[in-house]
Amino acid sequence: MQREIWVIQSEAYFKMQVLLGVLLAPIISAILLTLLHFDALPDFLNVTKDETFDIYFSYLVLFFCCMNNVSGTPYSREGKYHYLLKCTPLDSNLVYFSKVIISSTMGIIALLLSFLLFAIFGFWEVEHLLLFMIISGLIICYNLLTPVYDMRNPLTEWENPSVAAKSNTNVLISLIYGLPILLIIAAIHFGLIWLNVQSLLATVIVLLMVVITIVLLLNRLKKVLI
Repeated sequence: MQREIWVIQSEAYFKMQVLLGVLLAPIISAILLTLLHFDALPDFLNVTKDETFDIYFSYLVLFFCCMNNVSGTPYSREGKYHYLLKCTPLDSNLVYFSKVIISSTMGIIALLLSFLLFAIFGFWEVEHLLLFMIISGLIICYNLLTPVYDMRNPLTEWENPSVAAKSNTNVLISLIYGLPILLIIAAIHFGLIWLNVQSLLATVIVLLMVVITIVLLLNRLKKVLI
């Protein structure tokens, strides 16, 4: 954990990426909720009257939390210091999961701030706690998968830190690893709603699916990362 924090602090650009990852979703949520509050959106975009508005909002926040994709290039960001991993006694799995924890923490903080805004604007029910747990779990799933390619193919020869974080093809490849699980779970959730499954029951079913997915991913990754 300390090493990953040190890597992030090594460049001002990486610190900015962390700040953007934490604030992007809440800022967009605040803008959207403010526009909805003042009826400043066209009628076809105003979905507050829809019974599934909370689900739409939750998955919207999820994709904004993942949009910055900080977890896609954690090894590339180490640059010239990446060689230290080969000569330190640190367990490779511990290094990997420390990167997952850091990126997931950022996403969950952004999610928490967004849901606090959601509650402040008057959209809050007990079921939303379950939605918060689902989206938190999906953020973890995403961050478990996106660093896999970068771990095996890091871009460590760079002079400009933006090359390591954003001008890196690993960013796009990491999306192929991480996005499908988000899209599949979201499709299942909305599919259950469209099949007229009671909203709370659908949410509980999806939450169980997310928990099972996290457990399976953890077990699988512990075996293949070494």
